Amino acid sequence: MVEQVAHAAADDLERALREAYAGSPFVKVDGTPPRLSDVVGTNDCRLSVHAAAPGRAVVFSALDNLMKGAAGQAVQNLNVAMGWPETDGLPTLDGGRP
Repeated sequence: MVEQVAHAAADDLERALREAYAGSPFVKVDGTPPRLSDVVGTNDCRLSVHAAAPGRAVVFSALDNLMKGAAGQAVQNLNVAMGWPETDGLPTLDGGRP
């Protein structure tokens, strides 16, 4: 979870997201707005942060709901519950490994 900070710049938010998801096999924070083609057929979620109006930021995200939907989440939860690698059975763009 990222703590809300008043008057944080977009760069601060991006840094916080990068730290929060460092090492995550499925969440990637990029500098460019993600496209559906970046994640289709994977369990990945791509995020980007951009400055908007003064004091505001916009976070873009993309995920393939057919993979990162309920079925993909169920497999990921089962892996964690059983002590298996979180990525087992879930494709990512980098081959499913962190």
